[in-house]
Amino acid sequence: MATGQVLQNLPGPAGWVTAVAISPDRTRLAAGGSTVQPQVNLWELPTGRLLHTFELEAGSVKALAFSGDGGELLAGWEDGYLRRFDVATGELRRALAVPAAFLNAAVYSPRGEFILVGEGWPSFTARLLDVETGETLRVFGGHKAPVDSVAFDATGTRVLTGSEVVRLWDVSDLATRLRVRRTDEGLELNWNGGILEQATSVSGPWEPVPEAGSPWRVGVGAPRGFFRVVAVAPGKRPVPAGPAQ
Repeated sequence: MATGQVLQNLPGPAGWVTAVAISPDRTRLAAGGSTVQPQVNLWELPTGRLLHTFELEAGSVKALAFSGDGGELLAGWEDGYLRRFDVATGELRRALAVPAAFLNAAVYSPRGEFILVGEGWPSFTARLLDVETGETLRVFGGHKAPVDSVAFDATGTRVLTGSEVVRLWDVSDLATRLRVRRTDEGLELNWNGGILEQATSVSGPWEPVPEAGSPWRVGVGAPRGFFRVVAVAPGKRPVPAGPAQ
């Protein structure tokens, strides 16, 4: 970046490269090819050693993205499926079908709980998916051309969609959803942004949990209570997310 010097050349798929991504720790690089050779190559950096090749007869590769921890590679082919690969083993973890529109772009949210997808004809929309279930959580409409670029901000509470114009959308209500996971020690609460609050009754009164940060663990012997996350978006009043017990 300092000099603009070429640091390395890697042989991409035959034809031309249609998508690239680099892992957050800069130790892995992925490149996807066109219909001439519709595969994804995954290399180790800086050695340039080829680690895995993912090849499907599914049209050109439209999108590549690494998860925030670098452990997963998201690859979107022209067939409309998003495939999640384990970076270490090359194993296919899950395939998610995008509704009937051309898949043009896809990216993980900063904490990895969502995937934002850009779509082409006939919908010209973007779509926010739950990474585990593939459920559509929100559709962003109004564009008049294919949505070829999408992005999250660093907090995961706003998204960008690029088409004939660039639009900025607020998703703080979804980003601050309280997710509960049971463990042997009790409960683990996870959220992305916002303030964790606690109450002894679902009707309140609600009080902020001092120094709470995600993940927040509630031990088996803790007093019975309810938790919720209050989203605080810039320039807006706090919006409570649904409570969890």
